[in-house]
Amino acid sequence: MSSAATSPKREPSRLNLVLAEFVQLGCLRGFLYFETYLRGREELVLRVYNAGDSKSRVLSRASSALDVARSAPKELLSARTRHIILDTTSDLIPPASPCDRELERDVSKTAFLIACYAKYNRPFVWIRSNHRRLIKIRDDQKLESDTPLKLHSTNTWQTEDVKLFDIVTELLLLVLLPPPENPFVVDHTYWDALPVEEAVLATGAMIDFLQRVYYRNPSYSSKLLEDLTILYRKHFEFVESLVRK
Repeated sequence: MSSAATSPKREPSRLNLVLAEFVQLGCLRGFLYFETYLRGREELVLRVYNAGDSKSRVLSRASSALDVARSAPKELLSARTRHIILDTTSDLIPPASPCDRELERDVSKTAFLIACYAKYNRPFVWIRSNHRRLIKIRDDQKLESDTPLKLHSTNTWQTEDVKLFDIVTELLLLVLLPPPENPFVVDHTYWDALPVEEAVLATGAMIDFLQRVYYRNPSYSSKLLEDLTILYRKHFEFVESLVRK
């Protein structure tokens, strides 16, 4: 059988859409619970603020971590635990990067690498810091940092209309306890410290992103609308200030 017959079907246009979403979200600043930055064309780093971080208003989570015992039958694990069991059967390994060591040293945030490599034909997510804050394993078990997470959003990406913010939402709901009413709540004081020219561009970009999420009609759409209303007002105030200069 030819390799062409056995290889997964490529969807270059859809992959390009994901990479465009990487650029959009990776350039945004001002979220209350997390920050992002691009690491190359195919990689986006998501860093979620842990409880106690100065930039986070997340309530303290329980000290007990999820107990992922790989030897336990799947039917005995809770739905939440099954949700993030590492895909130990996978041989997907992201390229090594010195940046990963820096991420591991920063204990104030839980970092994830979201990547969409063309050769894998779909997005995957790897934990890059605070592994044991999210997944607890036995002392005789080894946590493989190069093993991607089993997420509903990434597993169904090829069959459903999954967007990047769906993946981010799932990760935020795994890390933040209690779950936030709005995963994409923004810190409205962030733009006040920017030069007015930057504030106009930054608020406009954030409005565009939040509108895209809002139009998907998530359960927290009313909270998104509250933030959008404030952002609209701020954006036009910045525009007026710029015009008066």
